[in-house]
Amino acid sequence: MSIATVISFGAGNIISYRIIKEGKDKIVNISMLYLIICSFVFSLISIFSYENYLFSFISLFIIQVGFSSYIKGQGGGALSSLVESSIYILLLLISLRFFYSGEELIIKNNFIFIITSLILSILFLSGVDFKNIDIKSGTDLIKLGFPIMVSSCLAVFFVNIPRLILGEISTHQDIATFSIYFRWAAISLIAYQFMNVVFFRRIYTSDYRKIDLNFSFIFIIVILCGLFSSSFY
Repeated sequence: MSIATVISFGAGNIISYRIIKEGKDKIVNISMLYLIICSFVFSLISIFSYENYLFSFISLFIIQVGFSSYIKGQGGGALSSLVESSIYILLLLISLRFFYSGEELIIKNNFIFIITSLILSILFLSGVDFKNIDIKSGTDLIKLGFPIMVSSCLAVFFVNIPRLILGEISTHQDIATFSIYFRWAAISLIAYQFMNVVFFRRIYTSDYRKIDLNFSFIFIIVILCGLFSSSFY
């Protein structure tokens, strides 16, 4: 996920926010095309290293984030949430298949990720307006995407830093225990992410008063989810 975050270069966030503010302009189109090319390259690499899930994971993660951002910006919140969960849905289905069959078919499972990435890429590509792309929009993508990419990497770092510190001063058992509690606490983050995806366009196209009310409502829901999850500790 961290590798895909760097490679995506903040293009997913650019797509969703610029669509609701500026429409599908040149920067949106070049961002879409950039993510499609990146995903396709990693799909090709994964074909030649079919026993390694890493490249197919990166390919699918890049395209699912970009495509879901595009749908989210267009107002399709529920569908966007489904697309953004593609990799997790596939992992769940593969895990269930492995649980009931007892066979781990690495090659077949890897190609499932590759095929899913290609299908999403084709659907995503159909939304690109090639007549509305130029070289300057590529430099704008770099200018806008770099701060987003840096902030996303810092967010990933700060989420994982407690485990890194525990790894130096404590035991593996303590790290495992912390990870379990952290995942329970993450229920509140899941609730926030779900509402941010489903109601994205409604939130960010409202006037300032409604935005304040929307965020207050989301904040209360997140706190309640956090309190609910803490009751299991």
